[in-house]
Amino acid sequence: MISMLYNRYKSWIWLLLALLFATGAYSKGSRGLEGEMLLNAGLGAACLLVWGFLLIRKPKIREGTDALIQSSSPLPAWRLVALFTLAGAFAATAMIPYQLQTGLLETAVKTSPLPPAALAGITVLQTAIFCFVASFIGVKLAPKAGLGAPLLAAWLNREQPPKLSGRWIAAAAIGSAIGTLLIFALESFIFQPRMEPAGVSPSASIWSAALIVFYGGIVEEVLLRLFLMTLIVWLLSIPLRRRRRPIPPFLYWGAIVLAAVLFGLGHLPATNVMFGSLNALLVIRALVLNGLLGIWFGYLYWKKGLEYAIIAHLLADVFLHVVPQLFI
Repeated sequence: MISMLYNRYKSWIWLLLALLFATGAYSKGSRGLEGEMLLNAGLGAACLLVWGFLLIRKPKIREGTDALIQSSSPLPAWRLVALFTLAGAFAATAMIPYQLQTGLLETAVKTSPLPPAALAGITVLQTAIFCFVASFIGVKLAPKAGLGAPLLAAWLNREQPPKLSGRWIAAAAIGSAIGTLLIFALESFIFQPRMEPAGVSPSASIWSAALIVFYGGIVEEVLLRLFLMTLIVWLLSIPLRRRRRPIPPFLYWGAIVLAAVLFGLGHLPATNVMFGSLNALLVIRALVLNGLLGIWFGYLYWKKGLEYAIIAHLLADVFLHVVPQLFI
């Protein structure tokens, strides 16, 4: 009986255990019990890895009725959700050295009763949860919106994936490089001459700067493209789908721009902290500098899939955060 229940619900059991250990880590950390907090966080991470493995691995196809159940199973979509959840947790973990070197984690500790390790663990957990929810919704809605991640979906489902286009990868790299140069030019010649100095930014080593590219390339693409852009297209295309009409290009462009603008607006609190106040120029700066490349990533997501948007975003962050370190 117990074995049958476990085999049927084991994915949910391991996910529940991961959440329980994460809750325990938060509870122990809030009371300053750093050792017990780390133990709970480690056990939670192990449970999360097991959960991801159970969803990603290929299920056994059995004869008879079980084969019919397997053929209609939503496991391929769940494997994609698990992959993005684990990748998001990895990206958040990879950011920790950068946060330590730049003092961001120390600043956060001053406004929180939790120790640094607890805050770092909570950040990783929050990112994993955000990626789980965002990818779950995005993967569910993407086919109806004419979007998705076809390469990863085919790979996880053990199918023949579409051919990776070297031409589009080159275009992704060139577009990201041009966008990065444009951002540097706008900041240097348009915005900075009209702004008060924001002070010296904290420095970090080149290797820690290289690690943060995973957060932008993975987490931000899951949240902004797979979730937000997909949701916008899905909502705006409801009347068209009811009439069985194709989604027009202008609707995709609207979703691309809107997602980029919302991302820029999300940087206004950080801009306010950096400069001490907000004005029209700073708002425009936040929208332009943070949304410009987002339009390019959204276009790649629409035309080729999320994989190409991730590649372009990774390369753009390399150009923005790593390459300048070579000349300092």
